[in-house]
Amino acid sequence: EIGNHAGDGYLVIQKLWECDEDCVNCPYNSTFCIKCSDDTFMFDNKCYKTCPEGTTNVGRNCVNCSFPCKTCSFQNNMCISCIDEYYLYHYECYDKCPNKTAGIKNECIECEKPCYTCENTSNSCTSCIGGYFLYQNQCLKECPDGTISNNDECIYCKKPCKTCLLNITSCLLCIDDYYLYQNECLKECPNG
Repeated sequence: EIGNHAGDGYLVIQKLWECDEDCVNCPYNSTFCIKCSDDTFMFDNKCYKTCPEGTTNVGRNCVNCSFPCKTCSFQNNMCISCIDEYYLYHYECYDKCPNKTAGIKNECIECEKPCYTCENTSNSCTSCIGGYFLYQNQCLKECPDGTISNNDECIYCKKPCKTCLLNITSCLLCIDDYYLYQNECLKECPNG
């Protein structure tokens, strides 16, 4: 019976639950925390010594990193690493690396000059800066013997040309057993 002068003068305190470790206030049940100890961070009403992967601390709370960050820092949109299939470049995640970079191990790495664009490695060129010619994934100042420049790329002279000029069929020198005649390589010299 509750009321004036009722009861025996004793107050009974019954413990309903104990908060999870590092939680100092869990009014609804042992796993739903609303205040963590000072040396921990709160995320989804739980306390953590460090924020879980995919989150970062903002004050004493952990917040989700922005998609597609795998890990982030300081701000939830400043990525440190990306989820699979994405590449990190200047603290952002991209599904495809920007020009002048190559996707290597989930990061976009700057192409080495004189590459303008590259793939697989920073020095495996797919195009070159001005004044260079692409030849076998390298950028060269001049095309090697047996090739000719065509749209900033070195292409092979058409056999039996050994070296060519102007186009791939305008020969300067011929391979063995051929004879040069009016910029053509012939198996036999013409009559006359």
